[in-house]
Amino acid sequence: MPALRLGLGLVKQVRPLLSYIKDGLVADWSRWLDASTVTLEDKSPEGNDATLYTGRYISTDGSTDRGIVADCSAAGAGSYYLTGKVRPNAVTTAELTMDGSTDSGLTGLAADVWQDFTTATASVTPSAVQVGYDGSTASAADWSDVKLIDSSDGSTVARWQLTESADGDLGGYPALDSSGNGYHGTHTGCAGGTGETTILQTAGQDWNKDTTTYVGKTILVPERDAMDGFDALGNAIAEPRVNNKQLNLFGDGEYAEIASNHSFQFNGPEYSIEAWVDAPAGNISIRPIISLRPDSGSAEGRYFLFLGALTPNNNINFLVDDGSAVVPSASKNTGNQQFVGVVDSTHVRLYKNGVLQDSVAHDGAWSAYVDDLYIGYDKTSDVYSDTKIGSPKIYNRALTADEVLQNYNAQKHQYGL
Repeated sequence: MPALRLGLGLVKQVRPLLSYIKDGLVADWSRWLDASTVTLEDKSPEGNDATLYTGRYISTDGSTDRGIVADCSAAGAGSYYLTGKVRPNAVTTAELTMDGSTDSGLTGLAADVWQDFTTATASVTPSAVQVGYDGSTASAADWSDVKLIDSSDGSTVARWQLTESADGDLGGYPALDSSGNGYHGTHTGCAGGTGETTILQTAGQDWNKDTTTYVGKTILVPERDAMDGFDALGNAIAEPRVNNKQLNLFGDGEYAEIASNHSFQFNGPEYSIEAWVDAPAGNISIRPIISLRPDSGSAEGRYFLFLGALTPNNNINFLVDDGSAVVPSASKNTGNQQFVGVVDSTHVRLYKNGVLQDSVAHDGAWSAYVDDLYIGYDKTSDVYSDTKIGSPKIYNRALTADEVLQNYNAQKHQYGL
């Protein structure tokens, strides 16, 4: 251990910083992310960047739908405008209003693509903010992250992220204001959607899942814009991300995808898959962590790290399919923990928090290439994950037991261990 001289003859021993293993690393997505992050950059030399598909939005049908419908009249009469993102449906216009009658519509838009918008400033009392309707004309469009701005000082009066639900019928669902000013609205009609890139990404946020406030509706409640640990309804964030390297996934269509790249051709074949997972308590149905499939799209050659099972259980499982599935498993704890699946020429092994949990022999007949690679989704079973996934990594070789433990010790402080 090196020494650091402090003067007056005093010497302090300095422990070298421990780093996770870099040798053989072909994908390392341990980057920080927030709501604006749409690409998880790969820290390995291979450039296997992952695209986030965790953007939620609402749709108006151009007929009877009215999105947001919020009374902000307490802000008083003044000069206001609206900003956000819109995707017009087959047209180049989109309709909005701030008081239910004054037209704040948009023209000259690009059809069928997401784009930023800012309406003209209007002198109004914002008593009925709506999207998809201007007081007389309706429009078919998708909407994301709409803000009401006071033009006198540029302050945000209200912000509707529009991420509450991906339900196909949002009638009666809330449009929550995350500004902290409490200007919550209620959708008339409208449909929810998810799985988008380029718009606000829920994977990079803290939020609460609410199943009680709006009876019969399960909604995502975003953190307040002040990022003070409270959500838009004033409740403390129950399960915040322990660090900004975690993807916060809701389980109804959000995931990350890596384009086909043959740097995932494994040697021998040997490989290792690692991720940190915030595991829930008790028996659960299947929750994908990392899923890889061969070019053929068949189940054979599939590599799959997941929580739970089709028959709910309390395990973490690492499925490798070489013609017959090999599935080492281990009981999971509650909370953040490291899982590493390792394949060498003779065995498939599963580690938890640096310690070997299970080892199963295999015959080594592996698919040569991987095509589809997903975080938080499995294409074969068509299941999405409802959990937090942090610092996923892939190696093109089998990590040793000592290397797995080194990775655990190098990262555990980031996960509160």
